[in-house]
Parts: sequence; structure tokens; C-alpha cells
Amino acid sequence: MTTFSDIAANISGVYHVRHAVLTFAGTWAAPGTGYPSDVVHAADPDLVFEVPIQAPWTFGPIPPGAPLSPSYAESVRIAVTNAIGWINNYPKQTFALGGYSQGAEAASRVLAEIMTGSLQWAKPNLIGGYTFGNPWRMRGHTFPGGTDPGGRGIATTNLTAAQIPKDSNGIDTWWDFANPGDLYTTTPTNQAGADISAVYKAAVQLGISINAALALIAGLTGQGSLAQQVLAFVTDPIVGGPALVEAIDRAVAFYATNPPTLPHITYEYVDALPHQSSVQVATNHLNQIAAATAARMAA
Repeated sequence: MTTFSDIAANISGVYHVRHAVLTFAGTWAAPGTGYPSDVVHAADPDLVFEVPIQAPWTFGPIPPGAPLSPSYAESVRIAVTNAIGWINNYPKQTFALGGYSQGAEAASRVLAEIMTGSLQWAKPNLIGGYTFGNPWRMRGHTFPGGTDPGGRGIATTNLTAAQIPKDSNGIDTWWDFANPGDLYTTTPTNQAGADISAVYKAAVQLGISINAALALIAGLTGQGSLAQQVLAFVTDPIVGGPALVEAIDRAVAFYATNPPTLPHITYEYVDALPHQSSVQVATNHLNQIAAATAARMAA
């Protein structure tokens, strides 16, 4: 987006420097759409600009005319590779990360590389980030002033305290928004949660054309042809008894809302703070971290 400041800068012969925001879309969403992009579009255009990370953002063959669409896991790997490539190509550019659902996992994987992995050289360029419905959410982590809905991300790997960036005052600059009941980011930390994560880990390897929650239910119950596909990929042990019953109950309750998975798809409506949705709070957060740090441009 060209702003008045851009025009004024061009007239005076100088560059208008802003922070990039790498956005990671949710499943089946086009790059540059959805909650992460909504935040950038609502933020101060004089402070930030969007870089939509290119990836299929698929969960198997959706639509039906695309039978070779990558699995969730393959899509995430593509997104991470492309994001790392962008960061390496622009080693002087300051940036933030923003992701939703599948995209939140991809953004978290990139964050982990920056904080404790191969991209630690880029840590001074990172101003912070935000996620919605993050499968990699660290247990107990939300945002300053936010209410922890309990649990953790549904993935078998979650972010650690060492991977959460902070500002010079020790305040988190990475904010996770987690609606109560969003199983993808509030999976319990008990054995039932371990069962849920084990089946989810298998489901994301498949090229399936239905909601992940249905694959999760099928794998936990062991019923139907889809269950056989899911269970064929399960590598972590599933414990039966009361834990499995609880896992099934939680998965079924998550899908039984109208529409299904309602807590996961209402981050623009549900209050994260009084009278403020998660998208609104994330927008304020992005403006704050962008204004607090001097932007540096790519070249």
C-alpha cells in the first residue's frame, strides 16, 4: 500500500522505511488473507507493510479437483522454507511474524529457528509477533493482561520459554491468542492431551480432504475407513481407558459446535480483553512494537 508518507518521501528523495510483517495464512486460505493479514491491514501503514508467505496452505486434496495438494505437514514445511529464504535474502530488514492455525505453526517454527536455531543471527531484526489458534502454543502463554484458557498447542512440539522474544524491559513481544475451547491451541496437558496430540500428529501427515477435527475423532475412536488411514501413521502410543474417553469427548465437543470448531474461527468476535477482539488487540500490539523499534530496510 502506498501511503502519503511514501509519496512525500519520494518527492524529497528519501526512502520511507517500515517494518515487514511476514504473514502465514490458515488452512485453505490464500496468502495475504485471514487474521494475520487483517491485523496488518488495520495497523498503521506508515509503520509496517505485509509480506504474505507463499505456501499451499492445504490439508490434502481441497478442492476435490486438486487431488495432489500437499498434506498439512508438507504445506507447513513449504511455508517455513519460503519464510527462511525471505529472511536470508533480506538480512538487514526488520520484521514481525503473524500466523493463524496452520500458519501459526509455521510462524512458530520460524520463530524457534530465530531464537534458538539456525537463524539466531536474525534475532536483532525481529520486533515480535502474534498468533491465533496456535498449535505450537507454549503451555500457559498468551499475552500481557490476557487470560490463559488452559492447555497448550495440539502439536507434539510446543514453543519453549527460551523461544519467546522479549523487549528491553522483559515484556513478551510474541503474543498468542487462544479462545477458550479452541482445541487446536488448548489441548490438555494430561494423558488425554497426549492421546489427542498423538492422533493429530498422524492426521497432519495425511492428504485428507476433510476437517482435521474429523480425522482426529476418527483416529481416537478407531471407527471408519478414515480411522485406518490415521492409525497407520500413529507413532506415539495412545493410552486407553479414562484418558482416551476424555480425549474423544473433547474432540467431539470441539467439532459439535455450530458451525464446527467454532472457537477456532471466531477470533474477530470473541473478546480477548474487555470490548476488544483478539484481532483488535493484536493490531494494537503490532503498532506498539513497530513504533518502539527503529525500522531498517532490506538494502
